[in-house]
Amino acid sequence: MSINDVELTSGLLAELYPVSLVQLAGAEPVSNPKPVAATAAPAAEKKALGENQKQILVVVSYAEVPFLPDTAFELLSSMLTACKLSVADVAIVNIYGKEPDYKTWMEEFSSRIVLLFNIEPVQFGLPINFPQF
Repeated sequence: MSINDVELTSGLLAELYPVSLVQLAGAEPVSNPKPVAATAAPAAEKKALGENQKQILVVVSYAEVPFLPDTAFELLSSMLTACKLSVADVAIVNIYGKEPDYKTWMEEFSSRIVLLFNIEPVQFGLPINFPQF
């Protein structure tokens, strides 16, 4: 893959440029950009992608990326769009290597709905297990 073939997703661009890609002439630069986080929890501990506007927690478990691989992010975005939602409506949390206590995570994000991607319910700390889909 060459540098000319790199695809930047909207989620990656939002993380790389949390304030703005363009600074207008004469405009004052923003010195304190707000990070994209769902709560006031320590940034290293419970960071989430999305604004959690509809209290929907999307739990993923991927070792090699901070949130989701590009293909999984595109699938999730398509699913959200089909439900008339956006990434701003959810909080995407990668719990790889973190404590699988569902009660803590649900309270932290005030979640009403939880979607699990690449993780079994028992890995999230739920007391039940059921087949995928």
